[in-house]
Amino acid sequence: MTLSEISRASGIPVSTVGRLVAHLAKVAGRRSVIGATPVGDQVPLHATASGKVFLAFSEPRLLRNTIEAGLRRYTRWTIVDGRRLAAAVATVRHIGVAHSREERRPGVSAVGAPIIVDGRLIGTLAIVGPATTDLRRYERRLVAASARVARGFLSVVRRNCAEGGTRLPLSSNPCLAPGDPWDDCGRGKHP
Repeated sequence: MTLSEISRASGIPVSTVGRLVAHLAKVAGRRSVIGATPVGDQVPLHATASGKVFLAFSEPRLLRNTIEAGLRRYTRWTIVDGRRLAAAVATVRHIGVAHSREERRPGVSAVGAPIIVDGRLIGTLAIVGPATTDLRRYERRLVAASARVARGFLSVVRRNCAEGGTRLPLSSNPCLAPGDPWDDCGRGKHP
């Protein structure tokens, strides 16, 4: 299922987020949220569904560093207590999806799922909609779509490597840092 298909099915914009926690792609739906984060903008880890996915599926030091840096309040629903954030992140890790309900912007909710390749988080897929929409009903489809994105990513890597490539065509993607195993085709490090 493509980003467009997910957006059409839900009627809500869908976006992916890379390691820098910047929106890399976005598809607007029938019920787009006014003021939603534009492509290229960075989002706070502690106040967004995609950010919480990163905190849950990255190295524990990312959560520690985020808490130590201070948790900025964006709305009255923003989690600004480190213990509460750690508990929310543990829940995300356990259930496999993250939610944000008016934590960054009033009237906006989101659900995010990890894109995991070879046991490693490479990004997130999220549905953002009005706070009046119960996004839980999209969780199962979102998780399935994230798995398809991961398989598609591996397909591109394998095809590029089979063609003798030494770098991914996606190498400018910020979720691929120098030294990532997928950035070293033909040397036995790619999945």
